[in-house]
Amino acid sequence: MNRVEQATHYDRMWTIGHIWRPDVWPEWSIIAPALVDCPGRLEIGAGLRPRLPVAGTWFADVSGVALRRLAERGGLPILASATALPFSDGSLDVVAACEILEHLADDESAFREIGRVLCPGGMFFLSVPLQPELWTAHDMLAGHFRRYEPARLAAQLAEAGFVVTAFCPSAAGGYTAFKAIGAWTFRRFPTASMWLEDRIIMPLAGAPNTRSSRPYPRSPPIVMRRARSSPAAESLTGDKISQATHIKRI
Repeated sequence: MNRVEQATHYDRMWTIGHIWRPDVWPEWSIIAPALVDCPGRLEIGAGLRPRLPVAGTWFADVSGVALRRLAERGGLPILASATALPFSDGSLDVVAACEILEHLADDESAFREIGRVLCPGGMFFLSVPLQPELWTAHDMLAGHFRRYEPARLAAQLAEAGFVVTAFCPSAAGGYTAFKAIGAWTFRRFPTASMWLEDRIIMPLAGAPNTRSSRPYPRSPPIVMRRARSSPAAESLTGDKISQATHIKRI
């Protein structure tokens, strides 16, 4: 999908979705302590599933519907792509991008942009799928351009000035008919897919409503730090980088 098609697709999907509080996600225990004294926050492509606190956080997205919904909760909306962020150099303390970069054709530009807007010592929380050999029809149906090869991802992060400080791999559980049906439904019937996730799948999995703080059991977080040393490629093993990467800028 091109950007216009993506915007139309996600606008339809987020029209009926609920905003889930960030503390329903397991990575919140890692993210929350890192947000102390970090007023300049940006989350990219959160939709209605933010990992950062909504109030006072900038949200960059292609979906105007999602941005309006977040603005109603005190979020600061920006209709923008990860490859062209409308922030000055070094102006942000925290950037989060969870399950986003694998959907971008030009992820290199996104890594550079995130590195550009982070201040010295700024943090980056990242989640992406790993291991190209695990590519299945689910990835294609989900709109992935890639699964990341660990050594190459480590090199990309190093080139952007980042270093991994904590890594929590998550087993994807293999390719199943359920995943295939879910991805197909998401692409063809986004509104129905969102209704099912909000009202059946997520409550059954442990996130009963937006007021709940019961963790929704998804992947645990990764933490990276932007520093002068390079991340160790051999540390990036497993099928998936989980929902958070903590990075500090040089």
